[in-house]
Amino acid sequence: MYGNPKIGNNIEYDNENRLLPKVYIDDLVFQELYYPWHDSLIIKLLGKNIGYYQLRMRLKGVWKLNGGFEFMDIGNGFFMVKFDLADDRAKVINRGHWMIFDHYLAVHNWSPEFVSSIAKINKAMLWVWISSFNLVFYDESFLMAIASAIGKSIKANMHTLNVERGHLARICVEIDLDQPIVGRLWIKDNWNKVKYEGLHLICSRCGCMSI
Repeated sequence: MYGNPKIGNNIEYDNENRLLPKVYIDDLVFQELYYPWHDSLIIKLLGKNIGYYQLRMRLKGVWKLNGGFEFMDIGNGFFMVKFDLADDRAKVINRGHWMIFDHYLAVHNWSPEFVSSIAKINKAMLWVWISSFNLVFYDESFLMAIASAIGKSIKANMHTLNVERGHLARICVEIDLDQPIVGRLWIKDNWNKVKYEGLHLICSRCGCMSI
């Protein structure tokens, strides 16, 4: 094993094969390396690939931040974002759902263990529509309850709560992308269709989203 005491790295070779070097990093050194990026976010556009510059310009338009941000392509459709202002970061991560070209943008906290080649997005917050919905059900607590049958309830759309669009109820839910999606919901002797905004690639065999 060979070491560099300045940075705490150690190198050894798997089965003494110099073509298979294994680098070990001291925990304290690793913490120093990743700390400048600890408050970054990881994003990925689900179901669509667009170029670095086009995506960056689109994000600037939809996020409408007060400060700037660093934007880095880290491969396999994933991008890393570091914000100049903490309030901008909070805005992006807390809103819960962003759309680019009618596709959902997955947003997650970055971690030092993140590796784009093996990473997988398995949850997403999105809007669902329940069609032909009886107006008597336009109650916030009831809407949150039935949304839990589709995924994790997040919130109901304000137009829905105000009963401004009586033919459709719009609710934000978090769904597991590894599980088949709910296509219809039975309420009071009637089946109601469930439609998902921004989901374009649904496997016809398993009913899961393909990303």
